Amino acid sequence: MTKEDDREGLPSASTFEQLDLCPGSVRAQEGLKKENSEDADHGEEIHEALAGNLPPPTDLAKLNTFTECQEIEAKLLEDWKAEIGYKEGDALIEVRERRLPLYHGYAKIATGRYDVYYMHVESKSSLCLDYKTLYGDHTPAPGNQQLRGGAIMIADRHGCKRVTVGLIQPNAYPKVSSCTYNAEDLAHAKIERIRRLKATQDPNAPRIPGIKQCAFCLARATDRCPESIEKCTAIAKVDTTAIANQVTPELVDLYFTVKPIMAAIKARAEDQLAKDPHSIPGWTLGKGKKSTKYLDVVAIYNEAQKHAAITDTDFIQCMTLGKGKFMALLKDLTGEKGKKLDAIFEQITGNYTETNVGTGSLERVK
Repeated sequence: MTKEDDREGLPSASTFEQLDLCPGSVRAQEGLKKENSEDADHGEEIHEALAGNLPPPTDLAKLNTFTECQEIEAKLLEDWKAEIGYKEGDALIEVRERRLPLYHGYAKIATGRYDVYYMHVESKSSLCLDYKTLYGDHTPAPGNQQLRGGAIMIADRHGCKRVTVGLIQPNAYPKVSSCTYNAEDLAHAKIERIRRLKATQDPNAPRIPGIKQCAFCLARATDRCPESIEKCTAIAKVDTTAIANQVTPELVDLYFTVKPIMAAIKARAEDQLAKDPHSIPGWTLGKGKKSTKYLDVVAIYNEAQKHAAITDTDFIQCMTLGKGKFMALLKDLTGEKGKKLDAIFEQITGNYTETNVGTGSLERVK
């Protein structure tokens, strides 16, 4: 069963903020399939490694994120143990990558998957942590609805009276945030979550375009959400004189709301042209961009030493910054250029890299 399948067609805690801001988004997205992206695959590899299902990443940027997540988690765990009065020998349960249910009576109404949570049996306390491994804007723990949902589900499942939640995001600011819910907080949070979930089942639940709710909505820029398309047309109605004099907060909000909606239109056009190059008169797909993925950094390092005296520091920078930096360093150290330099790079990396050509980007027919 895939992670998508184990949601059982129910709202997931990861979408709680979206559905709170746009209750109609739940019905609008029904039956639409989420497609994986390169960023999602990048994050998934790190998450699987943190869960112990994969070895640590060999890519240095991913390895740095992986290591920092572990270090932050260890610090949060020690602080939490001190707060709850944990003693050596106490029962401490650790659960990783578990999807939990949320019930209203006997009806399951939502689920949530959490990267790791700890249970201290003696104090009926729990620590729930979620990793965000990409560069992005995530709501800190005190206002994070996904983590708030986790606190509710863990309390329900294990009878917890106190749940601390923490957000770990090494590539964003703040890198860590946390907050604690007591028994009264948890009871109130559950009532509020049930009320908000019920609101999404109203056939007339409003669709409200906005920066956060449109960012990953599958219905944006489709006939299921005409409101998102109307938001795009609002750009054409903006007073250009006002823009020239003063950019307002409302205009900035409009820009960031429309940006992912327009990106969805562009992606759909590219997919359409990939299937039928003549389907959009006057437009075509350009050449796809090549990307190189390093598969075995250690092997590349050993091979590189046969061709040039590369220091550990320089090599680490090259692996982090990419092919261009590596080629520039090889040129400086070997004095070669052009085809000879390409040949050296191929000898060093050829057996340990994977090159992909992406879908061409949308462009006018010339």
